[in-house]
Amino acid sequence: MNSFVLIPRVDTEIIIEQVLKKINNFSLKILDLGTGSGAIAIALSYECPKCYVIGIDNNFFSLMVAKKNALSLKLLNIFFLYSNWFSELHKKKFHIIVSNPPYLSFLDFKKLYSNLLYEPYFSLVSGNSGLEHIKYIIKQSPKFLYNNGWLFLEHDYKQTKIIQYFFKKYNFFSIKSYRDYNGYYRVTCGKYVY
Repeated sequence: MNSFVLIPRVDTEIIIEQVLKKINNFSLKILDLGTGSGAIAIALSYECPKCYVIGIDNNFFSLMVAKKNALSLKLLNIFFLYSNWFSELHKKKFHIIVSNPPYLSFLDFKKLYSNLLYEPYFSLVSGNSGLEHIKYIIKQSPKFLYNNGWLFLEHDYKQTKIIQYFFKKYNFFSIKSYRDYNGYYRVTCGKYVY
């Protein structure tokens, strides 16, 4: 771990647990957007050796950390790629897209600053509203999902209703939000149907 990646938090276990339920021992292609240290991609790769996992990030130093972490576990079904969100994917398709994107607003960051001194600003803050990256991911994901593919997003519990709205707006179905261990809604997913 270093200052280029987020410190993995227990809340992120929720998104991994819910993705694993959808995989159900199938051989699927999975994309982890904004992989950072690789925590999500590596956990899914480790638990699902039949799956092919790509983790992408737009920070070379983060990708170095992720690759080192994956190598330490000798994982053969995971690959890391430099990309600004979907920019380098060139029409690749996935069964599952998962992301823990930046979701703090600038004001949220200012309030929490003392607790986040050692974490990368651009991995935390998403514009003035905290929703800019999330909305972009939801809007663009259908281009990169197979029919009946799933999108999973980690987010702030205060954003749950607006995120569900974005999922509906961009033609996702079976939308559901899941609570973290403190009882707050922390993960929302939806299925894209052509």
